[in-house]
Amino acid sequence: MQIERQREVEIERWANFVRDSSYWKEQHTAFINAQFEKANNFNRRLLKTAGGKKKLKALINR
Repeated sequence: MQIERQREVEIERWANFVRDSSYWKEQHTAFINAQFEKANNFNRRLLKTAGGKKKLKALINR
């Protein structure tokens, strides 16, 4: 299947990048930290809205 082959190519590309790059961990860490920061910013903004606490609780309990 073409999709399986594409997946294998991307996995190999990522593995080569990790193996050959000395800064991949820094990039990956920065990306993950940015995702957490965005989520936390969203939560803070949501809490400032009417019913925000209830909405956030509903999202967390999904």
